[in-house]
Amino acid sequence: IYLNWSLSRYFDFIIGGDFTHFSNGNTKFPNAGVNTTGAKIGLVYNFNREEADLTKSLVHPYVPRFPRHISYDLVLFGSWRRKGVYVGEKQIASPGSYPVAGFNFAPMYNLNYKLRFGISLDGVYDGSANVYTEDALVEYDAGSGSSRRKFLVPGIQHQLALGLSGRAEYVMPFFTIGVGLGTNVLGRGDLRGLYQVFALKIDMTRSSFLHIGYNLQNFQTPNYLMLGLGFRFNNKYPKVR
Repeated sequence: IYLNWSLSRYFDFIIGGDFTHFSNGNTKFPNAGVNTTGAKIGLVYNFNREEADLTKSLVHPYVPRFPRHISYDLVLFGSWRRKGVYVGEKQIASPGSYPVAGFNFAPMYNLNYKLRFGISLDGVYDGSANVYTEDALVEYDAGSGSSRRKFLVPGIQHQLALGLSGRAEYVMPFFTIGVGLGTNVLGRGDLRGLYQVFALKIDMTRSSFLHIGYNLQNFQTPNYLMLGLGFRFNNKYPKVR
């Protein structure tokens, strides 16, 4: 995010900062992630900029009055993830990846051109939820000298969850950035507790979008990516030319 301030016909002053997070989305181990922050300050000289260009930038186009309304977003997503299981005080990585699939259904109140907020019903199947090891069955591939442990998968009832979350979104011409905070009302073991959602929606048509999101647990534990397709119903945004 940064500010660009036109000082004169030729000079602009810019100042701002940025934050970037690099991660593999918990699809592989290790998943340490890299965070970077930066700042920018500068003076820009514009060649051949006319006074008319500055005047045009100050003219605001006619914007139709926004009709406040409730729209409905349905998102279907899927991904895969790695899993670590604690055995005593040590965490052991799973030998493979597990599938994840789910949906979000969110009635959203559209306050204006920039903001919408609402609640979301969130369902998920997490193939890595509540996997475990048993002391009696921990060792395998002993002949190869490996000390890997066998991961045991519980029944599907231990890998399904249904939650409710509050959602808020900032709307731009082609993109929407959203955040959510919720808790699973149905779920066992690993699927209990608070979860957080960060999502980017990329418009494809007036009523459909690509969804790229990430789910965290208790503000710190990486859960899974949310890669999917969304549909918006009762969208009453007027077309602005």
